[in-house]
Amino acid sequence: MPRKNRIAMGVGLGLAILGVLTLVATKPEVRPYLERARPYIGDWWRTGEIPAAPPNPHPS
Repeated sequence: MPRKNRIAMGVGLGLAILGVLTLVATKPEVRPYLERARPYIGDWWRTGEIPAAPPNPHPS
């Protein structure tokens, strides 16, 4: 991996870690955000939405 890419990856990872640590340190109330996002999160993990059988090649 080229040096500049490693530096950029390190900076990005460092900023991500600092962001998570800041959230943990401030302990914000995240429940309202989770409740608002619940329908979207539920749609990501819903099972049974895709039919198991292949589509009919000759629909009538």
